Amino acid sequence: MVGRVIARGAVFARMTSDQKQQLITEYQALGYYVGMCGDGANDCGALRSAHVGISLSELESSVAAPFTSSHPDIVCVSRVLREGRAALTTSFGVFKFMISYSLTEFLSVAFLYYFDSNLTDFQFLYIDVALVVNFAFFFGMTEAYTGKLCKIPPLTSLLGLIPLFSLVGQMAFIVVAQYLSYFALTFFPWYERHTFVGEEENECWENYAIFTVSMFQYIIQAIVFSRGSPYRKSVLTNAHLMISFVIMTALCIYITIAPAQWLANFLQLRMPKDTLLSYIILLIAAVQFLIAIFFERVIIEFIMEGKQIIPKFLKEKRVNKTPYLLIKRQLTDMDYLDYNSSVCYDKETVTVSDSSSGKGS
Repeated sequence: MVGRVIARGAVFARMTSDQKQQLITEYQALGYYVGMCGDGANDCGALRSAHVGISLSELESSVAAPFTSSHPDIVCVSRVLREGRAALTTSFGVFKFMISYSLTEFLSVAFLYYFDSNLTDFQFLYIDVALVVNFAFFFGMTEAYTGKLCKIPPLTSLLGLIPLFSLVGQMAFIVVAQYLSYFALTFFPWYERHTFVGEEENECWENYAIFTVSMFQYIIQAIVFSRGSPYRKSVLTNAHLMISFVIMTALCIYITIAPAQWLANFLQLRMPKDTLLSYIILLIAAVQFLIAIFFERVIIEFIMEGKQIIPKFLKEKRVNKTPYLLIKRQLTDMDYLDYNSSVCYDKETVTVSDSSSGKGS
């Protein structure tokens, strides 16, 4: 019964300090993420128990709360929500970017192992430092969204359907793009398959094809996973990251088409005899970018997250795992304990009436 009252309760008044703390605990037991605002010593227990506590004064309650408002009102709650959602979205984006970077590099090495080759030491260094560390450093500088708060909160599980489906989809595009770069190489008459001759020699055309297309894939993943509204501002507002994207994209194009001889020797690149292959690789990277952006923004963010169009059995699984969703389902067809209902007591009977319709029972 307590869970049902809490699930439908709108206002709780005349409570002691212990009762406030108990109310917070009961909400948490139902699966809610609970915030608490307080301005007095009797709010300290509830502020400590809540997931997010905001003190509206700089006296006793400020010691118990992780956040303290400089103004004695609840305007700060919206900012805490914005910043928290932006931080959570950034964490998910960085996580997916680092996972995709590791898998992309693994796939490149696996492809080249098939041809008795590998990425060279300085190719690894270029990927890890110039691309990955560079983007990861500026990734979190995008500010929180300042528009209207979204009713749908961001994802909270890294192992949920949507994050995993996003990663699997992006990895599929990466595999196809790397294979197509090698497949295009095989159509040129001057191509000869790399063979192992007794000592490690990674300078080959297969290495060029896989390495050059993979350079752009790290940039693509950084852009794709830099999510904007409704939780963060557009990635275009992150000046440092955008400058990094432009510089590194220009450098990767330069390395792909016509690098200086010292740079090709430094990276141990065996340049193709026909520059047409270089332009084909650029085309493959551009097409992958468009497909990856469409998949992430439309399929993942708009349809699966925004419209919440996911398989029915997964929705049922989520309901069964979340106590407050189960209680809401049980109360769907009930007339009492609703916001529009009022409970009237007399000496002999208890009457529940609907204030909107005027009916009583």
